[in-house]
Amino acid sequence: MVAAVQEFGTKGYPGNSDSPIPTIRPKRSQFLTIPMPDALTPSGRPKGGKRLARQWDDTFVYQSPKGQLFIAQGEDGEAGDDLSLLFMLRRKVDLAPRLGMRQTFGRVTDRFMRRVDVATQGELAKAMGRR
Repeated sequence: MVAAVQEFGTKGYPGNSDSPIPTIRPKRSQFLTIPMPDALTPSGRPKGGKRLARQWDDTFVYQSPKGQLFIAQGEDGEAGDDLSLLFMLRRKVDLAPRLGMRQTFGRVTDRFMRRVDVATQGELAKAMGRR
């Protein structure tokens, strides 16, 4: 499933809007929680092993001037210099196709098949004692 999402996205390729993957929506809540850099270590793992938004203490919902909702931490719930945006809240998410494996495979298939053919012939020759 993950490979299919990476390959096709949720909207399909440009010019071909068919995608086997639907828009991503929450199953048991109103919002998806997308981790922000303040909630992650430099290696991209959740800080303190806190994978879920509800595992963080002293949080509140912050609305940005553009209307985007976040789960944040800060002094008295006020937006200031010490405000940490932990999670972005989204009702749905659409992903663009990213890997391009189909296009890459189409470009390199002939070269790959030639290499397989040469390697196979070499191994067969060894097996038959011709080398």
